[in-house]
Amino acid sequence: MMKQWIYPHEANHLARTVETLRNDGIILHPTDSIWGIAGRVSKQAHEKIVKLKGRPPEKPFIIGVASEDMLRQYMNDVTEEVVQFIKSVSRPTTIIGKAKNLPDWAIATDGTVAIRIMKHIFSTAMIELLGEPIFTTSPNKSGSPTPQTFREIDPEIKAQVDYIVSLPEEMGRTGRPSRIIKITPKGFTIIRP
Repeated sequence: MMKQWIYPHEANHLARTVETLRNDGIILHPTDSIWGIAGRVSKQAHEKIVKLKGRPPEKPFIIGVASEDMLRQYMNDVTEEVVQFIKSVSRPTTIIGKAKNLPDWAIATDGTVAIRIMKHIFSTAMIELLGEPIFTTSPNKSGSPTPQTFREIDPEIKAQVDYIVSLPEEMGRTGRPSRIIKITPKGFTIIRP
């Protein structure tokens, strides 16, 4: 169900964002952790993000989804224990597990994928309206420090994305990267606390 917007400008940004993503463009947007670069899970968007970041193409990106149901569409063996853990923590959490319904070039060589259920209202609405998952990654060149605010993002990154979701109330927000957990035969292991 689509969330209600407080400010009319958010709905305008949402329409422009989804149009950009559908055309295989890449965006700079606020998330529930740090600002992110995103694109739909397409070869064209993947190549654009890889080139922008100067990152090895074989190193997979996190996949952003909008719900538990969408998580289960793209990851095997998602247990109720994992779902309850995600619900119980306030910090954004990325899960690593066995991939399904994703192309080989979008996942790790061991068949796993890193997926995060996005909890930021704009990101969730964007994915729901798009109707498919997105790639999401930090807004920095590979090997450079991760920006914690919009202001810290390299002007070159800002200039090369196709659209910036410039919500005034998000521009000064400080974030930090998500926690990472990995599904194991015995439940899950915390990789990054």
